[in-house]
Amino acid sequence: SLFDTQIAASLLNYPVQISYQALTEILQDVYLDKSHTRYDWTKRPLPKDVVEYALDDVRYLLPNFKKLKHELTISKKIQWLDEETRFLLDQELYEPSIEQICYKTKGLSRLDNKFQVKAIKLAAWRESNAQQKNKPRKWIMSDEKLLDYACGKSKLSTRSKKLFDDFVKESSETLSLSELLTPQKPLTSSEKNKKNELQRLINSIAEAYNLRPEVISTSKSLIRFMRGDLSAPLCNGWRSKLFNKEELNAK
Repeated sequence: SLFDTQIAASLLNYPVQISYQALTEILQDVYLDKSHTRYDWTKRPLPKDVVEYALDDVRYLLPNFKKLKHELTISKKIQWLDEETRFLLDQELYEPSIEQICYKTKGLSRLDNKFQVKAIKLAAWRESNAQQKNKPRKWIMSDEKLLDYACGKSKLSTRSKKLFDDFVKESSETLSLSELLTPQKPLTSSEKNKKNELQRLINSIAEAYNLRPEVISTSKSLIRFMRGDLSAPLCNGWRSKLFNKEELNAK
């Protein structure tokens, strides 16, 4: 099994996506210096302060784990963490489809069709680079920059354009989508009322179980749930159990 301290912290009402530095400061009352975050680790020998920085990056993991596990056990949420982290061990999570890649690119679905085709190819190329270099996709190219390239507002360097063109030729079958992406339909008046009603219920659940509302469901996930998407978080696991229980109590 896997114990993700950031996810564990979110189940205990700590800030969502809290950093290791911030979590350690709260749990251990220790401030971690992050001045060497961008250090070139290929250099040798490593200076003493850089070695200490590297040690700090792991030396508080076990103490943090013990405290979080204790809190989760007391609050009867340890099973929730198992549910939350189990999917992280699924290899398919790290091999997203072209549709998933595109929907993770902010603004892509709102582009005109003539620009969207190129944006889809750029998003796939960025994902391929990110996986090869083991870096976050936005370190390779920001969403804003990707859309600028797709719309012709900016141009790739000569070298990057050649690499991109080669990638497109090699991946032509993978990059073919049966239809272009469409932006999410705006909420109708009745949907807005329903969403507000459900959000109040979520806020009530969050308060009762010492959670932040967005941990139970984000606004986008709530809309997916309302529109019958069975993969929405509220349809599964501990969230579904809490939600169904509170919904029955509210009736």
